Amino acid sequence: MKTKILRTIAILTTLMLIGLTATAQEPIARGVYAYGKLESCINGKTLVYYDSNDYDAVRQVVYEANKYGLKSKSWYTLFIPGQKYTDEERYDILSENNIETVFIVKHNSSSSSQQGTAYSNGLGGYTMSSGTVVSHVGLLYEVYSVKDKFDKPIVVINGNGKNNPFITRSGFGMTLKTTERVVKAMRKNGAIHKSNRK
Repeated sequence: MKTKILRTIAILTTLMLIGLTATAQEPIARGVYAYGKLESCINGKTLVYYDSNDYDAVRQVVYEANKYGLKSKSWYTLFIPGQKYTDEERYDILSENNIETVFIVKHNSSSSSQQGTAYSNGLGGYTMSSGTVVSHVGLLYEVYSVKDKFDKPIVVINGNGKNNPFITRSGFGMTLKTTERVVKAMRKNGAIHKSNRK
């Protein structure tokens, strides 16, 4: 009897969570889903954090975000890579520099597939080559605000990028393309406060 009650409670809880997820998720572009209140969530001085040790990749993600209206700087303009900071130290540095919003870009998932290509060998025949290509990248975009001391995300956006079989991009190329689509959708849906827009 007790097991039956616990099972029923577990099923009801699962159904309730699925219902909440379904109502909270808002499609804002192709393969882009938002959770939370988008309106003016990007406000004031903004830092962009991208989870990569490649400085050039970080620079490109920040550039892509700024191209579509974020008007932000890299996280690493204030924080040294590899240096450990306590929550209090991070908050103090953000406050001292009047940062109001932190925009985090991080990888959520990826998948690869084999792709074959035929090349003419110049003798009337073809040579086949194959290789592994990234076919999908999943990215999470999180927005944190000074209003709650950057404690938890106020908006979470799930963005998915898929490789086009005719224009094959690298995994990072898909990250940039997905970031472009996400920021454009955010702008269109009023997420970027007018004071931040170019």
